[in-house]
Amino acid sequence: MLLLTVSLVGFAQKGKFRSTYQVQGAGVENNFRSIELCCDVIGYNITDRLYANLRYENATALFKENGLKTYAHNHAEGVNVGYDFIQKESHSIGVQAGAGTSAWWKSTDWDYNYYDVVAYADLGSCKVKTRFSLGVRFYDSRDTQYKNRFTLVGSIGFRI
Repeated sequence: MLLLTVSLVGFAQKGKFRSTYQVQGAGVENNFRSIELCCDVIGYNITDRLYANLRYENATALFKENGLKTYAHNHAEGVNVGYDFIQKESHSIGVQAGAGTSAWWKSTDWDYNYYDVVAYADLGSCKVKTRFSLGVRFYDSRDTQYKNRFTLVGSIGFRI
């Protein structure tokens, strides 16, 4: 079974690198908002439809806890895997799941892990495509100052 899987994936490999840049907003409740500049630095198309990316995020989160307004500036890195369900010359529609953590190598104001799932649409027929996405994200706080968050996320950006 393992040999069959390896041979099928090896035969189907696309070997094409990709990169995505986007601005992402999170939070629908009044006491939490987050703006993230996201960069899928290195991505690789495993097959025509399946890909994996390494992600870097520069985030600013706004909190209102116990009547006190604060903010946290963070750097996070993670991985995500996506699959294009519909793939045409002018657009593709798919789903992407990811996980990451606040940067261990850089000082951050809020320590957390994140897990997200988004549906996306890549529009355009040239090499650079506009990307829109909508999904959910769970912030698993490793900090006693801030609580865990489950929120909607939306983004706009472009994919190369």
